[in-house]
Amino acid sequence: MEAMLRARSERVAGWLADAAAAAGDDPADQLTAVFDALQGWYDDPVFRGCAMLNAAAQHHVDAVRAITARHLGRHLELLTGIAARAGAADPPAPGRQLVLLVEGATVVAAHHDAVGAGEAAEQAALVLLSAHRA
Repeated sequence: MEAMLRARSERVAGWLADAAAAAGDDPADQLTAVFDALQGWYDDPVFRGCAMLNAAAQHHVDAVRAITARHLGRHLELLTGIAARAGAADPPAPGRQLVLLVEGATVVAAHHDAVGAGEAAEQAALVLLSAHRA
């Protein structure tokens, strides 16, 4: 299970980073690309939520929790970088808030209603990013 989670984390981190990079230099476009990619994932009929969070919730094992923490750390690094490029005065603060929006949207999409979850989180993320600009 650990090897599968590590491989999945690598794929997801790369996929989201690639989506942001393909959006160009504008941090708002990069953030939009991340949430658009997530909404595409949520819309996939085989979507069942985040494998890392699902595993961590089901298996209270230190190794799984460490993989999950590293996975979330990758999201934090990507989103903090976007906040820094947007000119946030304290990039780690909006970075953490953006991670909460990503993970919250993923949980809502998996366990409540996937329709528009990414778009709603994207709208909130763009407002948050704008509010943190120095």
